Amino acid sequence: MMRAEAMRGILGLAAVLLLFVSGCFGSFGPAGENEAEKSATIPVYSHKNAQAAHDALVPRDAADNLIREFAAALNAGDAVRVLEAMTWLEQEVYYTVTTEYAEAALDNYQVYFCGRKIEKAVFMGPAPFYLGQGLIYRLYASGGKYKEVFLFRADAGYLNGRSLYDELFVSDNILYYSYRANVYLDMFVNALRENRPEEIASLLTHDDFANPYPEFKAAEAIRNYGRLFDLLTVSYVFVGTETGGADSPLLFEMRGTKGNTPVRHGFKVSHGNGLVTMRDELIPLKPIKPCMHN
Repeated sequence: MMRAEAMRGILGLAAVLLLFVSGCFGSFGPAGENEAEKSATIPVYSHKNAQAAHDALVPRDAADNLIREFAAALNAGDAVRVLEAMTWLEQEVYYTVTTEYAEAALDNYQVYFCGRKIEKAVFMGPAPFYLGQGLIYRLYASGGKYKEVFLFRADAGYLNGRSLYDELFVSDNILYYSYRANVYLDMFVNALRENRPEEIASLLTHDDFANPYPEFKAAEAIRNYGRLFDLLTVSYVFVGTETGGADSPLLFEMRGTKGNTPVRHGFKVSHGNGLVTMRDELIPLKPIKPCMHN
């Protein structure tokens, strides 16, 4: 536990240093005394090519208000308000989503937007793969960088005895998977440092328990990392997402040294159905399980 807490502290410092090194450190962060007043000024527009949201179950006025409040919470660095926007996800994944999820997401949004404030939101149209119950918005920061997020209507669920039916919530890859990726990568890095291929294999099995990742391949992965890094120096840091889309893979870097030489190595974290897993050229592919015939 202490090791994981220390690792999170190191990663938090690394994220801040990354902002300074990249030259994009800005004013995104804790709220000032007038932050609540500023939140009301975040405009919400419609893209000129956006299709109309025909499903009255996702009313635009309520959706625009939630996106405006969510953007203001990001600008303020307010984990409690961010958590409120994603509360229904607790029912979707069947376990409690805490402020740790929101705090991890805030850290990664800060990196993604280079510390800049969100200036506007743009409605892009309905999310076609959610049967009329989802909308897509883009959040734009100063400088023009954008991040897409989904907004959904809950069709079931209860929280503390309160029905969540018809309530709206926000989701995207940073909001939903940052904390899970941190937990996963903490375990992966610790297993690398301590040369534990059995734990690496368990992490890389993902949810394919009928065809687990083999330990000998995990040992090969450790050797691959060992050729690039002195393993006791390895840490990781979030650097962005593959695209600005709401469900694209998260991008990270392993950082450390080999001898006295700094080393950086990029990799992806894929996600879906509440699960995360690594995609890295240093990790050998799992052998294909042969088909069984009668």
